[in-house]
Amino acid sequence: MAILQSAKDKINESAFKRYQQRQKDHFQASEIKYRISSGDQQYQHESTTKNKSVGGGVFARVSVCPDGFKRYKLLSSACAAKETGASGSSGAKSALVLPAKSQSQFLESIDKNTGEIQQLTPGKTPSEYNKVFCPDESLINRFILQSEARKILKTQTKLNASGRPVPVYRVCDCLRNSVSGADGVGVSGTSQSDLARFTGLQTCGSVWHCPVCSARVSEFRRRQIREMVDVWQKSGKGVIFITNTIRHDFDDDLRLMLSNLLDLVWNRYINHRTYKNLRSDLGYIGRVRSVEVTYGSNGWHPHIHEIWLIDRVLSAAELKTIQKKLYMVWNTTLFNAGMSPVTLARGVTVQNGSNASDYIAKFGQDPKWDIGRELTSGHSKKSSGKGRTPFDLLRDSVRGDLNASRLFKEYAIAFAGKRQLYYSTGLKDFFQLEDKTDDEIASSVDFDTVQLAHIDSDSWRLILLYGSRPTVLIIARTGGASAVSEYINSLRTIPCFVGHKLIT
Repeated sequence: MAILQSAKDKINESAFKRYQQRQKDHFQASEIKYRISSGDQQYQHESTTKNKSVGGGVFARVSVCPDGFKRYKLLSSACAAKETGASGSSGAKSALVLPAKSQSQFLESIDKNTGEIQQLTPGKTPSEYNKVFCPDESLINRFILQSEARKILKTQTKLNASGRPVPVYRVCDCLRNSVSGADGVGVSGTSQSDLARFTGLQTCGSVWHCPVCSARVSEFRRRQIREMVDVWQKSGKGVIFITNTIRHDFDDDLRLMLSNLLDLVWNRYINHRTYKNLRSDLGYIGRVRSVEVTYGSNGWHPHIHEIWLIDRVLSAAELKTIQKKLYMVWNTTLFNAGMSPVTLARGVTVQNGSNASDYIAKFGQDPKWDIGRELTSGHSKKSSGKGRTPFDLLRDSVRGDLNASRLFKEYAIAFAGKRQLYYSTGLKDFFQLEDKTDDEIASSVDFDTVQLAHIDSDSWRLILLYGSRPTVLIIARTGGASAVSEYINSLRTIPCFVGHKLIT
């Protein structure tokens, strides 16, 4: 029942927003106390400092996660400001007394501006914290963002064969409509995974528009790239990571920028004599290319990432030399295409592939980010603040930012039909990588899948009405068919949320 109650609390967006506001209001209190218990040890801390935080966050109350792990949301900042009477200065941070580390203990930082929750665990020092990944909360967030993408894009329609208007973008029907001939909706899981997924439903396979399919497709691609890079590096060979950017202005049209970048500039760049000679000198055997875009104070910022697999590991001095050569080719190509030149520092970056996480750190917050994730998940990462990724725009749209909705729509139209990754000819065969389309990955079923629950059509419509798709997956994984049936029956007894907007 605790799982059911926790799930019900998440199905209404308005209620969730009110919860966030109550949390923000609560943190204005001048005196905050908290108590943590761990085994036989107990600690208590009192603070009279107002609105102090660590990493931009404030800590909240004790709660229970859907996966059953107890998480401690502290009613204080992570480190209270400590008055230093001797020096007369303030602001020095005192150590936070914490119990011995336990897998069941989590700290949660709540962003005071957005209300967004980040789960943390204590690091090596009192001021160091590590982000914790919660699969259930990530699942819920992906479905919320998918619903937001549907709301933004469902106005884009076309006429089908029978003359009826249907959505242009398949994300609008993804994991909502049954496939032809399906008898209801199934929920399946595997013995190797803690996650469940729906069967018998249409999937869109869009890495650009759909946060749910994007997660599945990008993870498959990331594993392939990681495997390829690991095999190559273990053989003593070299990998370099290259990023090319173009100058951009606030009023630039993304679709036109993307067309100029990929169809005009890029083709001239990779066919330049210096570019080809450089690859030959390095013993180049192939590359993987991806396109990424962010939105910042200067408008859209498209850029291209490449992984080069070469014959040897390069020194720092050699990487600098390669950067200068590529920069000269890149700037020449931009000039010949009638585009503005770029600086060396911003136009082209070249680094050792094994150190790509240093580059990724300024874009994402995931401590496990690697070279594969940079190529496959650039559109979905949480930005560090210098620019918003497309899925950042979706998050802001959920919070009511109409401009973010408009920008995501512009992005969706510009990237529709584009390839996420491009492998040079023969590279997949060389490393014996499985060749699957995005649609095949999104709709694929693991060989050891077992059915956890079955949902009839009437019950599925009720689940869609209440926006409970992720809730059903969580309940099916933790409680099986009986728990799902109990939850659906409970939905039938809940009055419709008249006047409240549902995330469906």
